[in-house]
Amino acid sequence: MDLLLPERHEAIIRVFRGHLAGLCANSVAHDLNNLLGAISSYSELILSEDHLPDETRRMLNQIAGAAQRCGCLVQALADIARREQPGNSIISLGPFVENTLALCQHDFRRARIELTYEDTAAGCSVAVNAQQFQLALLCLLANAREAGTGMKNATVRVRTETRASTCSVSVRNPDIEIPNDIRERMFEPFFTMKGAHHLGLGLSVARDMARKHNGDLIFDENTGFVLELQR
Repeated sequence: MDLLLPERHEAIIRVFRGHLAGLCANSVAHDLNNLLGAISSYSELILSEDHLPDETRRMLNQIAGAAQRCGCLVQALADIARREQPGNSIISLGPFVENTLALCQHDFRRARIELTYEDTAAGCSVAVNAQQFQLALLCLLANAREAGTGMKNATVRVRTETRASTCSVSVRNPDIEIPNDIRERMFEPFFTMKGAHHLGLGLSVARDMARKHNGDLIFDENTGFVLELQR
């Protein structure tokens, strides 16, 4: 692989920029959490008053709820940017996937893509490095969003499933068919059909993560990209 090719050089620069952004994220998250804490605390203080009009109480509850949700998103972004912690932890698959989807909702809405989620793996837990697993999910979601951008009535379907010894997350663009010649190469690092401004690393990163956890990432015509992990 010739890293001196212009497109490779641009890809490396974008990776470095992402690294620098990650270094700043924890500091920014700390400051944002302080501001959100003040909003939430003052909202709750006012809500403790006995004689508030109903409409005022409703709006304050909305403010407090929005601050809490925003705090969760900020914390999730900080967790992604934080230096990776060694070792695995037990996570509940369904809620973990749902929290990760919350990070992407705005991007899908902006791209006018409907994002649906079906959790059929209730009670399924897996032992993974949470940061690596979330990064793999974000890579799959970004790949699906980029593929559907510009399409009319585009949809991305996410589904969790469980079997006797495995749990899986599938991400599917139901209206997109991938040609056979692309399927043969799409897991190669730096391979992309989306132009020079795309890295072409997402699927490769996601598959490497799955294999490090004794799982795999495959493509199936009926279910899309399937990230499978041992229970």
